[in-house]
Amino acid sequence: MVDADDLILGELERLAAAVEPAVPNWRDVVARGGSTRSLLPRSVVVALVVALVIGPTLAFSAGVRHLLGLSSFPQPVLAKAVLQVSAPAPHDQIVRLFVAPSDKGGTCEFTDVVAAGSAQGAVGGGGVACTGRAAQLHPSGNVAPLAWAISMSRRPTGPALATWVPVVFTGWINPQMHAARAELVWRRGHVRLAFEHDYFVAAPTVLRNPAFANLPFDVVVYDHAGHAITRRRIPESLLYFEWKRNHVADKLHQWRLSHR
Repeated sequence: MVDADDLILGELERLAAAVEPAVPNWRDVVARGGSTRSLLPRSVVVALVVALVIGPTLAFSAGVRHLLGLSSFPQPVLAKAVLQVSAPAPHDQIVRLFVAPSDKGGTCEFTDVVAAGSAQGAVGGGGVACTGRAAQLHPSGNVAPLAWAISMSRRPTGPALATWVPVVFTGWINPQMHAARAELVWRRGHVRLAFEHDYFVAAPTVLRNPAFANLPFDVVVYDHAGHAITRRRIPESLLYFEWKRNHVADKLHQWRLSHR
């Protein structure tokens, strides 16, 4: 049996891109949301806390979406999903990114993980972002150069460990950028991201609980001449799963002070 509070709070700690070293006390935040319970269920209060704190697009796991009451929100129509891009993942698997209509008349982007070489249709189960009726995730007038999302899951035990993918990193690059390729770049290395149809996807385990010597991490987009045309920093605190329980905050604060 999974404790819902611990699962939700663990996800909040993972997702919170705290700029200051102090980590929010999510139990206190949720408790102080109690005065709204006559108007909103607790799950919605928690979801709103996440929405207010998070800047980049962040992908909730399927279990947390259910616990937060997001299962009634728009969902992708799997039968109409169109594959955009795929990339290798641990354990001889691939991670795939799809676009599909939502069941509420909008659009969805979502990921799944299947065995390498599989011709199986979309199964979902990974991170998902959807819009409601007639809305688009990336409207034609969008001036943002790119959007990215990162999804992590708790390390499983037992047989599930044999197919566990620690990190899925996805994104969209505005077609007005005329991008040729994208890379994930860090202090001691870089990796080219699978990029097609304006989308990229990867399963870079280096993003999960990275050594401070690897920081910072950026998404860098290049044009056809090989010039970097845009760069976006990934907030360090998004990269440490179970942030509070692993006592990362103080150590990361010290790293930030020494790298100003």
